[in-house]
Amino acid sequence: MKIGRRALERTHLTFVTNEAKRKVRNTADWASAWRRATEAVVFTFPHRRKELDQYQRHIQVEFDARQLHTHQRVIAYDIAVRNFVGGGQTALLTKRDKFSHLYAAIVLPDGIEFTQSYPPSSSR
Repeated sequence: MKIGRRALERTHLTFVTNEAKRKVRNTADWASAWRRATEAVVFTFPHRRKELDQYQRHIQVEFDARQLHTHQRVIAYDIAVRNFVGGGQTALLTKRDKFSHLYAAIVLPDGIEFTQSYPPSSSR
């Protein structure tokens, strides 16, 4: 469990993050988890709804354009993007040009993180 603190003007937020109870393994898992996460974020930051909805459509298009056995790369890309954006302080989820290098590395077949089966095995 991690505890974090962020200051927003005079308001201080304390949040706890727990390990995921279930791993996201496919499109249905991702969509379900994204829906719940979006509801939580929008409750606190309603102005981010449009950004989250646009990102959801972007990721869904990525799933729709790929064969099932490659969906783990889309999930890995999503995780990398959200880690890179890290709360929207310097980049938004809708500014794909800011994280296109992640797409190239993880999803494209000549990317440095591309493997036939994703995630890469630990023997790499």
